[in-house]
Amino acid sequence: MGFRMPHPDTGEYVPMAIELLKSDGVGYTAPEIKAKFDGILDSVTNLSTTTTDKLKEMADLIGDIGELAGDTGSIVDTIKKELNQRGINVKWLGAVGDGETDDTPAFLAAEALSNNEYPIFVPPGTYLADQADLKGNYFGNGAFLIVKEREAFNATAPPSQKRDQRLFPLTSFPLPILNEFYGKNSGYKITLDAYGNTSTGEESLKNLTSGKQNTAIGFLSQMNNQTQYSNVSIGGSSLAQGSYYSRTTAIGNNSLKWAGIKDPIVSRHELWFNEKDLNNIWNISGTDSYILKQMNPEVEKLIQPTGYPAPQGAVIVNEGGGFPAATSSSQVLGNTGIGRNALLQLVRGIHNTAIGYQALARSYTTEKCTAIGAFALANNLAGKENIGIGRNAMKYNQTGQKNIVIGNNAMGYDVFGTRNIFIGHQAGQRSNGNKNASHTLNTVIGTYAHQNKTDGEANVSIGARTLLNGANGSRNVVVGTEAGINYTGNNSIIIGNKAMPSSNQDRLLWIDYGNDGNASPFIYGDMGNNIMNLRANLRPDTDASQSLGAPSRRWANIYASNGTINTSDERYKQNITDIPDEWLDAWSEVDFCRFKFKDAVSEKGSSARWHIGVIAQRIDEVFKKHGLDATEIGLLCYDKWDSEFVNKVDSKTGEFTGETIEVVKGGFMWGIRADECQFLEMALMRRETQKMQQEMRELKAALLK
Repeated sequence: MGFRMPHPDTGEYVPMAIELLKSDGVGYTAPEIKAKFDGILDSVTNLSTTTTDKLKEMADLIGDIGELAGDTGSIVDTIKKELNQRGINVKWLGAVGDGETDDTPAFLAAEALSNNEYPIFVPPGTYLADQADLKGNYFGNGAFLIVKEREAFNATAPPSQKRDQRLFPLTSFPLPILNEFYGKNSGYKITLDAYGNTSTGEESLKNLTSGKQNTAIGFLSQMNNQTQYSNVSIGGSSLAQGSYYSRTTAIGNNSLKWAGIKDPIVSRHELWFNEKDLNNIWNISGTDSYILKQMNPEVEKLIQPTGYPAPQGAVIVNEGGGFPAATSSSQVLGNTGIGRNALLQLVRGIHNTAIGYQALARSYTTEKCTAIGAFALANNLAGKENIGIGRNAMKYNQTGQKNIVIGNNAMGYDVFGTRNIFIGHQAGQRSNGNKNASHTLNTVIGTYAHQNKTDGEANVSIGARTLLNGANGSRNVVVGTEAGINYTGNNSIIIGNKAMPSSNQDRLLWIDYGNDGNASPFIYGDMGNNIMNLRANLRPDTDASQSLGAPSRRWANIYASNGTINTSDERYKQNITDIPDEWLDAWSEVDFCRFKFKDAVSEKGSSARWHIGVIAQRIDEVFKKHGLDATEIGLLCYDKWDSEFVNKVDSKTGEFTGETIEVVKGGFMWGIRADECQFLEMALMRRETQKMQQEMRELKAALLK
């Protein structure tokens, strides 16, 4: 009976075979139907083969087709969607990728086709494309580009680092050429103008748009850097908050965290306030802020940023503020911070280097400072050109300038000191200076030197514990272990281990060895009264080699309990003869006289004393009349000297002007050796006496006849 089905026209059931074999009224035999099915099957097989080949070809172009995103829509829609995601393949445009063929035309064509709208896919391989700057967004794991080095890099690089090409590996997501970003939200705002940037860490370089040659490693590292260049930051929140900085290196959590901040509101800064409740900690004993306020009651005013109100709980009345915000990267330039909180609060400042925990941490507008060691220059709010090396070195210095300090705790509590050199453990630890920067121009070398000295200027101290308790003394020169340990005077020179003046009189010279048991120092000087005492025999370095005074540098008076001893040993003399009569004859015509010295008359007037002696020029004249040169005899001296000059110094700058000043005028001086004149006078008297005695003997003999 077989199967039946309703007739489409009459509705009657008829055998199915009748309708099955008809189409539009045409009947088909079973063999014909089989042939039709065979034809359809062949077409499907051919289509499958063609589709497989096409999909394989597509996979070669865009990657594994099995990883196509989504399973909705037709295969064509899926492929279109994937192409839109994957962008333009450089091999579509003729790129080879063998590392030798110049693929620059293919890359430029891809960029033109992309029109900055679609990313450009680069299959695995090495592509030489160094004939032009590439500006597209490229991606592709396993792909390496040999590209042209940017002119901007060569313009700033030293000669040894300049190059024509750079080998650059691509990553799995599209980026402008020469950038690498790893981490959530890292570099996702970057534009085609940026290059040479590398970041690792969540939100590192988060807002970078056109910055160049930056390296950021760590959570939030360089988060707000948008357009700056040549910065390196390693550590969570390093260089995180500011927007203006360049050529800066920050290594360590929070290092340079606030550098270049646009709105440096004090309440946002971790070290000044408790961030949880913003309590004012200026009056909490033991805190750094409390110590700072004790040393400088106006420090709260000093740190208020320009144009911002006082933070909650802070009593700041300095309207307008003390520190301006940064407005350009040129104000935050060339800084290096290594260590947690190093240069943490630098708002604007250039060429600072901080290495160590909280080194230069509160450096709001610091410039050209170097701090090495935990807390070194930690509170240098506005200092300039300071060097602090050692834990707590210049920890509380706030506005000092041009100090060089080396040693743990050295100048640790100084506030305003400037232009000092302190070298040694705890050297100058308690010095604090004042608002007039009176703690200045000191040079101190030695462990504990000046440790408890609170102020003073222009001191030079070399030796452990020198001027240890020196208070406010100034302009002293002290050399020796524990020299001047308790001296508080000024303008003195103290030399010797444990040399300690017996009084705090100013302008002392004290040279001694403190343990020798003598009541008086080896050398004592009262420079205020031009007095110097010696506890020593004074002698030249070698026999008969030095003079005491000079023709233009004469001593006024010589006081002695005994007369001078002159060499008269025959072994040291030759040509020993009698004094010639012509010498005595000439000397007999030299007149003795009385006189007054002109300078004494100028000083004392008519009360100037009379003196008795001879005149040197008259001796010369008389001897010449007798045909003799008195200067060949030791009794008469004629000395001549040249002018003496010193370099002129500018009173304002302290620099040499190139001019000279005459301090001693050239001239000459006649003089005598009084002892030889006396000897010659005595010889004349002896000769005349002997003549008289001979005449008397002759007269007596004549009378007796």
